[in-house]
Amino acid sequence: MLIVALSFACIVAADWPAPQYKVDLDAPASSRWNDVVTDIVKKNGWEKTYGALLGYLDNILPLKMWQELDDDIKKIIAQFPGDYAAEVKGFYDHATTLGYGSNFTEGQIGFMQLFYELNNVCTSIVAERNDGIIFHGRNLDYSLPGLPYITSDISFMKNGTVLYYGTQYVGYFGILTGMRPGGWSISVNQRFVLEIPLLPTIEAMINGAASVGFTLRDALGKISTYKEAMPYLSNRLDQTPSVYLNSPVYLIMAGVNNGEGTILTRNRNGTDESGGRGNWKINPDNGTWFHLETNDDNWKIPMDNRRNAANKMMDAVGVANADLDHMKTVLSTPPVLASHTTYTALMSAKLNKYSTLVRSKNDYKEPSPREVQLWQAVIDSWLIGHGLQGLKNRPGWQL
Repeated sequence: MLIVALSFACIVAADWPAPQYKVDLDAPASSRWNDVVTDIVKKNGWEKTYGALLGYLDNILPLKMWQELDDDIKKIIAQFPGDYAAEVKGFYDHATTLGYGSNFTEGQIGFMQLFYELNNVCTSIVAERNDGIIFHGRNLDYSLPGLPYITSDISFMKNGTVLYYGTQYVGYFGILTGMRPGGWSISVNQRFVLEIPLLPTIEAMINGAASVGFTLRDALGKISTYKEAMPYLSNRLDQTPSVYLNSPVYLIMAGVNNGEGTILTRNRNGTDESGGRGNWKINPDNGTWFHLETNDDNWKIPMDNRRNAANKMMDAVGVANADLDHMKTVLSTPPVLASHTTYTALMSAKLNKYSTLVRSKNDYKEPSPREVQLWQAVIDSWLIGHGLQGLKNRPGWQL
């Protein structure tokens, strides 16, 4: 009872359910997001949504520079896999018809597809109740302006039915949280490793690595079960199937059958077994009914207190009481709930339940000079790696 009561105290009254939209995958990629974007802008205004987010990019480079870079960045966007290049162009073209095309560039929307690689933190939980029902929840913490007002629950439709769900920052077309009804669910947490921030990610992309968000969205569209998804997302590159990702990550997965829940600790080229728990499965038969992940390897001491706090709260809930309401309580209680949490997603593939709570309190700070320099270095590497002229070599540019 205390846990249930606490949920009402911890959830900020101004939080709201994410708006729900349908995106028809049978429609042309260039127009399938039009109605969603129109409604978001109509309800929240351009300046509160995309104007705020794109303003962050204007702090990295002035709009005039983005405009000068646009033709070159379009060449990179053209190399995006599948429908993603058409979705980026469709977003820009539609925003232009709404009267905002002079405020930003298509290249900026293309660059937004790298936003996951910006430092962010997360908490994800997978739990199996004593009756075999599996639940999955996550907080996504991301300190960028405008995100709460473009966060939406998307039902991706195929042949008139829901193929999969995703919680989207509409305009970023990959999936960081999603579920295939009756099949499996997934969330991704960033994994911090000792390397020069972001630049190895750009190098990996240039060498053929796949975007995390694009990969997860494609997997939800093509793979119907947890059993099939596991080897694809966990195997090393010398195994089949496998995927080479552009960033080290934690993949938190849940299915519909007993014991189908795990935390994959991944390097770019597959599961990291250096700590012996790279594929860290729940095992309800042996009493391990839940696992949770923040942003530290599960075999190491955490760098903050989110993991310990969440573990204590889940232990207090107990296996018999596990459900989405209690999971929401855990994710709604500081320090698990952070000042820059943008949303809390709750899902169960077996019950076909999927919902997202948008968090209204989202602290945002202007990028520091170091962050600006870092992002400029990323853009520079992105261009040079694709055989294009870097920022520092462009006549008349002063960074």
